[in-house]
Amino acid sequence: MTGNGSSYTIIVSGSVTDPVTIYLDGVTLTDSSITSNSSAELTVNVLSDSSISSTSANAIEAAGALTITSGTGSSLTLSSTEKHAIKADSVTVDSVTLDLTSEAKDGINATTAVTIKNAIVNITATDDGIQVEDETDVNSGDLTITDSTVTINATDKGITVTDELTIEGNSKVTVVAGDEGLEGRYINLTGGTVDITAGDDGINATEWTTKDSADTSSLTNSTSDLEK
Repeated sequence: MTGNGSSYTIIVSGSVTDPVTIYLDGVTLTDSSITSNSSAELTVNVLSDSSISSTSANAIEAAGALTITSGTGSSLTLSSTEKHAIKADSVTVDSVTLDLTSEAKDGINATTAVTIKNAIVNITATDDGIQVEDETDVNSGDLTITDSTVTINATDKGITVTDELTIEGNSKVTVVAGDEGLEGRYINLTGGTVDITAGDDGINATEWTTKDSADTSSLTNSTSDLEK
């Protein structure tokens, strides 16, 4: 895809079973979105700087795995005034500059995992910067940041996951959050630098299933899993 446009909805049908790649080459889309209803992987390959903004939907949404990458080091700007900038089952951000804005919800909202590697990610969000939440499995809902620069300004939580949050390699993570800065069952800081300004806890390692407000009705884990 190349060029400019407005009011487009690009849809991958749920009947598609093979992986799909969409190439963005200098694309500017307003009041538009990309949605994959397929469980097959969706890859967005950014050939040159591009942007997608939506006034009613998630800017990019995938029912399955979503990968955003660039072999040219280009940037992708995504924004939504009503929903998440990105929503998917899992998200991989690889070797790309990603600028995300959500005026209503999260910058990245995923269910099972988010992986950020060799990337630059800037997020401004009215809700959470990055949320990875799987209410069916306590061992799912992970975030790994490797050799990347991540800057988050969030009204609610900076990063919140239901399992493991790992920052490693030569990473630089800066979080300004109205609530928790970093939150997860396990927080693994093995490399890089982390700078947090938070309205509540800077780092909160917590077992979410024990909270009074936790909805554990969908959990498929055994008692031993919960005690790990």
